[in-house]
Amino acid sequence: MLRPDDLKAIYFVKSEPLIETIETGLIDLREGAGSEATIDSLCRAMHSILASASVFGFARLSAFAQPIAMMLDAVQRGCLAATPHIVDALLSATTVLIDLIQSARAEIDLPANYEDECRAMMEQFLKPVSGVAA
Repeated sequence: MLRPDDLKAIYFVKSEPLIETIETGLIDLREGAGSEATIDSLCRAMHSILASASVFGFARLSAFAQPIAMMLDAVQRGCLAATPHIVDALLSATTVLIDLIQSARAEIDLPANYEDECRAMMEQFLKPVSGVAA
């Protein structure tokens, strides 16, 4: 029978290809090689990371992944254009997300405000789409 720590280890292993999918997809979008399928793949990967983080109690990771997922959903719905500025913001957010995943994996706390600037940037992009901050 798998122990909770075993399941968490599986989460970290399974998150690696999901992060790769996100990074590759965003780079494709930035370079103009992305498609609707690319955006669908990005959304699926981010929602997998988000949902699993929630299940395993990684509250900080889950809270940060939420606005990334919301931005990708907005791009998928056509409410937010995948401009270079948006894609670069998503790439920056992905870097912070990777740091949060690595810190959770190593059980090391990052500074309390580590992701705040990036979250605020995403919230600014989301305001016109949702009318409220993420």
